[in-house]
Amino acid sequence: MQRKKKTYFMRKDYMIKKGIDSGLILPFDKEIFSMLDNTFVCGIPVSMHLKFFNSVSGIGNFHDKSLYMFFSIPNSILVYCKCNYKGQEYIEHGFVETDKYVYDPATLMRFDKELYYLIYDPTDVTKCTLDEYCSDDENKKIYEYITKYCLEDYMPDGCERKEFLYNAKIVEYYRNIKEVDDYLNMLDYDSSSVINDINERIDVLVKNKR
Repeated sequence: MQRKKKTYFMRKDYMIKKGIDSGLILPFDKEIFSMLDNTFVCGIPVSMHLKFFNSVSGIGNFHDKSLYMFFSIPNSILVYCKCNYKGQEYIEHGFVETDKYVYDPATLMRFDKELYYLIYDPTDVTKCTLDEYCSDDENKKIYEYITKYCLEDYMPDGCERKEFLYNAKIVEYYRNIKEVDDYLNMLDYDSSSVINDINERIDVLVKNKR
């Protein structure tokens, strides 16, 4: 078993190296990050969700991050599957693909699609276009809500400022990262505004209970 697993890793590592050397595997470029920068989940750009924040669906499970990418990249296909990342062990995974490429949220790399399937050997694959995703009413509401708002909507006078403040406290834990700190400063965020927002929400709840 160990020998077979070692052989698998040698084969996978070699294919990845050859893919990088031949240009079939590349880091996300400025064009992709521009798309990810301009789609927001809870007031935070998708690019930051991918680069810095833990997956809410669990370690090693990128269903949520692949969904965010799916909303950001036009004409893409959402893929959920199990991937062979550990030799004998298949784990839950998600990514986005187009006709030629796979965009992997775990590595932030763009793979030639044929090579990606050869390396990771996905099984239990389900694919979904945007039209198929939005054929479900609840999914359509999620998509329309996330793609409706832009950066200005989360600024101090923006219509979604309270939604941003409601979630910003979690992001504050990553403030030691310059990109995150710069983003929070740009939105004129401070922790006291979060406390005020929470107090306002609780006051409204108390008032409505009377």
